[in-house]
Amino acid sequence: MSVSARQSAPLKGAQWMVGAAVCWTVMNLFVRIAAEELHPVQIAFFRCVFAVALLTPWIIKHRTGLIAPTKRKTFLLLALCQTVATLSWFVAVALIPLVEATALSFTTPFFATILATLFLGEIVRIRRWTAIVVGFSGAMIVLQPGFQEFHSAALLVFLCAMTAASYGVIVRHLSDGFSPITIVAYNFVLMTPMTLVPALFFWETPTLYALGAVLGVAIIGTLGHICLARAWASAEISVVAPFDYVQLVFAAAIGFVFFNERPDMWTWIGAAVIIGSAFYIARREAYLHRVHDVAVAKDEPPRQPGAKP
Repeated sequence: MSVSARQSAPLKGAQWMVGAAVCWTVMNLFVRIAAEELHPVQIAFFRCVFAVALLTPWIIKHRTGLIAPTKRKTFLLLALCQTVATLSWFVAVALIPLVEATALSFTTPFFATILATLFLGEIVRIRRWTAIVVGFSGAMIVLQPGFQEFHSAALLVFLCAMTAASYGVIVRHLSDGFSPITIVAYNFVLMTPMTLVPALFFWETPTLYALGAVLGVAIIGTLGHICLARAWASAEISVVAPFDYVQLVFAAAIGFVFFNERPDMWTWIGAAVIIGSAFYIARREAYLHRVHDVAVAKDEPPRQPGAKP
C-alpha cells in the first residue's frame, strides 16, 4: 500500500463519520416530527420497513442470498443490539432535549471499554479507568441530579450507548468479510420482525404526515448507517470516532431552530468533559494498537491491551 493510500484511509474515515453525524442529527429531527402522532416504538418499526424497501433493489441487483450459517448468530446479535439501541434512542429523543441526549450518547466509548473488560478479558489500567470516571462525571454535570428535575428517559440514552458500543464492535468484526451496505441490509431485514413485536403494543394508524416523517427517518437513518459502516471499514474506530462529536453542534442548531431548545451552561460543560474523556480513550486505544502492531512485526510478545507502555 502506498503512503498516499495509507494517509487517505483515516481522512476518508473521518469524512464518512462526519456524514454519519449529519445524518443522525437530521434523523432525530424527523423522529421528533413523527413522534407528534406516533409512539417512538412504532416509528422504529416503520423505519426498518422503509429501510428494507429502500435496500431491496440493491439486494436483488447484487443477489445477496441467505447469511452463511457460521455468521447467522453474529448477525442476529448485531440486529438485537441495534434494535435495543434504536428503540431506546427514539423514545429518549422524543422526551428530552436533543443536545442533552446527544451529549449523553457520547458515553458510548466508556461502555465499550467496560464491555471489553467484562466479556473479552481486556486489561484496563488506571489511566483509562480514570478517563471513564471523569467521563461519567461529565454525564452527571449534564443531568445535574438533585439540582434539576431528572428525566428517566436519560437512562435510555445510557442503554442506547451500551448497545451501540456492542454494535460497533460487531460491525468492525464483520467488515472483513462483508461490504458496509451488505451489513446494513442484513441488519434491517432482521430488525424488522424484532421491532414489530413491541410496536404492536402501541399501534396507531399513521396519517400521511406521520408516514412522510417516518420515511425521512428511514432514508436519512439508512444513509447514516452506510456512512458509519464505511467509516469503521476505512479506519480504526479509535481514529474516526472523535469526528462524531460535531453531532453536538448540529443537534444544538436543530434544537434551537425547530424546538426553541436552549442548552444551559452546565450542559456544554458536561459535554466538554465527556468529549475530552472519550477523545483520550480513543487516542489511547490508537496508541496501544500501534504498540501491538510493532511488537508483532518484531516478533516480540505484545503487551496486553490496556497495559502501560
